[in-house]
Amino acid sequence: MKSPILGGNSVSRSKTLVDNQLWNLYVEIVETRDGKAPGALYGTPGLDLKTTAGNGPIRAGGMSTMAGIDGICYLVSGTGIFTFDNNFNLTQLGSLPNPLTSPVSMVNNGRQMIIFDGVGGYLVPGGYPLTGGTISNGGGSYAVDDDILLINTDGTSQATAQITVTGETAGAVTSFSISTVGGLPVSGAFNPRPNQFTQASTTGSGSGFVLTLPTFGAFSGVYAVPLPFINTGAPMTGIYQDGFGLVSVDSTNLIYQSALNDLSIWPSLNFTSADATPDDVSTLAELHREMWVLKENHTEIWVNAGQAGFSFQRLEGVFLQTGCVAPFSVATAGETLIWLAQNSQGQGVVVRTSGYQAVPISTQAMDNEIQNYANISDAIAYTYQQDGHVFYVLTFPSANATWCYDLTASAQAGYQVWHRRSAFLNGDVNRHWSNAHVNFNGFILVGDYRNGNVYAFNLENYTDNGSPRKWLRSWRALKDSSSQPVRFSSLEIDMEVATTVLATDNPLCQLRCSDDNGDTWPITRVSSVGKAGQTGFRVRFTRLGSTRRNSGLDRIFELSSTDKFRAAIIGAEIE
Repeated sequence: MKSPILGGNSVSRSKTLVDNQLWNLYVEIVETRDGKAPGALYGTPGLDLKTTAGNGPIRAGGMSTMAGIDGICYLVSGTGIFTFDNNFNLTQLGSLPNPLTSPVSMVNNGRQMIIFDGVGGYLVPGGYPLTGGTISNGGGSYAVDDDILLINTDGTSQATAQITVTGETAGAVTSFSISTVGGLPVSGAFNPRPNQFTQASTTGSGSGFVLTLPTFGAFSGVYAVPLPFINTGAPMTGIYQDGFGLVSVDSTNLIYQSALNDLSIWPSLNFTSADATPDDVSTLAELHREMWVLKENHTEIWVNAGQAGFSFQRLEGVFLQTGCVAPFSVATAGETLIWLAQNSQGQGVVVRTSGYQAVPISTQAMDNEIQNYANISDAIAYTYQQDGHVFYVLTFPSANATWCYDLTASAQAGYQVWHRRSAFLNGDVNRHWSNAHVNFNGFILVGDYRNGNVYAFNLENYTDNGSPRKWLRSWRALKDSSSQPVRFSSLEIDMEVATTVLATDNPLCQLRCSDDNGDTWPITRVSSVGKAGQTGFRVRFTRLGSTRRNSGLDRIFELSSTDKFRAAIIGAEIE
């Protein structure tokens, strides 16, 4: 008799109803419907150590590549800002001034990278700050206190410099002070290139100013961007769209916009209020060249309308009655957004966009567990794709728990397929080590929340950087419950054996049995899964006892292992 081992994680409020756990295993459906079974349970990827950047932690959101620049990955570890190349050679650019380990938001326009850490915005690398220069042409029509934004005519400035006119004669600038030092980008071995500066814009009506023979200070790895809203709030999450950087301001409904193609300049008047409802903005996201403004209980959609000042405007007639409870739970998965939602009725449901609707994808069993966590606002998430599966990985740091949604298997199975990700330490399961993610140089890379380690996901590594990994599947032995006692002579697991086993190993699986909804496990059996070369080995557990009226009639099996071999479970047969 077949036992229904295939399926996702589902543990209901009452385990008497359903108690199907799936840890460090994911569901794969046979798309062609011509396999030995409808699908299988495969082991989730192990972790290959690639590099270590500082002491960590690798901050959530703190791994990114820059569009248009190949072979460089940016990384925030603790307060340190690093880059590494295709060979994982590390360079530390500098440090953030704020001693935080909270999530960061990284935005780039293909030339500049700005990091928002919840306190300020920081451009990396900062470049060489302007310290002085010679007025080659004072221009005309200037007045004292005019601000002149400078552009480097020999190259593109990393951070734009700005001067203030302190003296003029007949409208020509005779003296100035440097109000924003900016930064000239590095070239070669961090050497400044020859240049001169001309006017990019001014607050007055002057023109023609030219600055030559500029002088520069020492190279700075980090440039603190002057933000106009620091006195009213702090930057939370940023996005890039149509040449602009956009950032939300914490505990407000304000959104600020950078200058066009320049993330170092944030004009004080380039802002708006997302005020269709009075709740504050939680986070920003970008999808299909639209800015999704996820508020506490609602969501607005904005588009680039080419307006003067703040270029974007609300898309009228589109409004979602769903907001976001955890700003860093938002992730893009292909053509959709996924996040941990809330509205005026409640919170703690994971939703996915379908057009301009937010559709729940978490199960009721999962919702029950999440809503019992003491804190869910600190949830973080990322998405990645591996072997044809798209995964949304959602971690609750305070609750020490990680969930994973399989978009691919869910679409194929016709129901929502989740599993749990975990790290195994001293007999306990903990949240997965991954805190951030980036797709770089053909690797799926994640950063460790405990230290500065960067790992690559590897489906053929059966450890987490050498530490044992535990996978587990529990399921009801019989598809339909029985009102009569049932004797279980044996359970045979149809699974891959012997092919990935080292010659010196004899990996084992453990089976536990419970007849009282998983409250007690009186029966434990252990079986080998075959030594190297024993490809015909049968994984079989015997002497499994009987259910009894006075101790429960609903048998639950729990299969697990911490040994190193490829987990590929196809089916289960009861005798």
